[in-house]
Amino acid sequence: MLDGFNHPVKDREVRIFTTHEQGSGGHQHGFGEPALPQGSKQGVFYGRTKQGNPLTLLSDQDGVAVIDSLITSEMSGKYLVTAALASDPTVMDTVHLEVKVPGLVNFQDLIVLNERPFIFEQSDTGKANHPSNTWCVPEMGNNLFLAILDFYEWTKTQAGGGTAVQTSINDMSLWWGGYFDIRANFDVDVLKPSHSFHRVGLSVDINKADMNKIKVEKLTNRMRLRRAVRNSERPQIHYGFNGGN
Repeated sequence: MLDGFNHPVKDREVRIFTTHEQGSGGHQHGFGEPALPQGSKQGVFYGRTKQGNPLTLLSDQDGVAVIDSLITSEMSGKYLVTAALASDPTVMDTVHLEVKVPGLVNFQDLIVLNERPFIFEQSDTGKANHPSNTWCVPEMGNNLFLAILDFYEWTKTQAGGGTAVQTSINDMSLWWGGYFDIRANFDVDVLKPSHSFHRVGLSVDINKADMNKIKVEKLTNRMRLRRAVRNSERPQIHYGFNGGN
């Protein structure tokens, strides 16, 4: 910060805060999406033994207000980081920040077959809220496909009932990962948030549909061979791959 003579200005209050871009990161809540509340849900700044969002710091002898770190939000998306002079907010500067899990791929785009061993069924998040919800890390996508294909081939055998069963898939992760707020209300701070997995592209929910206990056990065994562990999430069958949940 410089004065009219290009000299550093010391001890001026600078307010630093974030603004989340609505509809970004996969959170396209279609029924009048509320803004992600200001404050810690948008991340926390640290500097000079202080913390907060917004965070107010004093400029130093060089006219600079230094942030030590930013712990980003659990909500993926595009953020605008603003630093403004407390006494005159029109004196400000901004920087764009993207919060996301890198390298996710859309499972629906991985495999194209005439006879698919799986189908996609939108979960109760609804297309209007999270229209793209089948993102994962590439290794998980490959292992999930192979496990489901193996199960599909088994169901066509006499031991498997003789009728091919297409596995019904719904939620994995949002296209930028992060917290998957199934209720579309950014409810990450509640004691036991619903749908608390699905953050980093290592989770999948599978509808039980017409699968009996034996078929569920067979599918789970084939998932286990592909490094997936079943979790007790209900009413779906939930699997976490490669140590994820």
